[in-house]
Amino acid sequence: MTEVVIKCQGNSTAKLGELNIIQGHLKELTDKNYSKLKNQILKNGFVAPFFTWSKVNGQPKAKDLLDGTQRKLTLLRMLDEKISMPEDFPIVEIDAPDEKAAKKIILALSSQYGKLSEESLFEFSHDLLDFEELSDSFEFDAIEMEHFEKNFYDKPIGEVEEEEAKEKKLKTCPHCGVEI
Repeated sequence: MTEVVIKCQGNSTAKLGELNIIQGHLKELTDKNYSKLKNQILKNGFVAPFFTWSKVNGQPKAKDLLDGTQRKLTLLRMLDEKISMPEDFPIVEIDAPDEKAAKKIILALSSQYGKLSEESLFEFSHDLLDFEELSDSFEFDAIEMEHFEKNFYDKPIGEVEEEEAKEKKLKTCPHCGVEI
């Protein structure tokens, strides 16, 4: 039987229906990315709690999603597909003084401060997955997958590693002999 398994904890729990979406159309969940996220949830379980704005100055309020909107939308579609799942999901309750502050938190949580590059993705993943599994399972805004495949998967791994090593080698100044 296909089912969603919870594999994380929060500081509280909530039913999907209690989680209000306040980000509007900030992000789009395409059918392709819905399938990827659904497959990740089924394969790895529900591994990250929802972040909710559920307190104002320490006092409880309705649970508005700060992080997890796409997961909620995916789980609702999965329910429509009759996929079994728990009634309650883990949440992390976050205190914000007002909606403006809560929406700024959404922007902060949606930001990607660390930069993903083709090189770093290949270095991290090449011994974990083949290109097909990587491109079918994950989505990276910073990576154009066709370009990534051409640059890294159309070459033997040794050739890619040789090119990376050449780029990292220090160069010597022909005039003074200092490595730069």
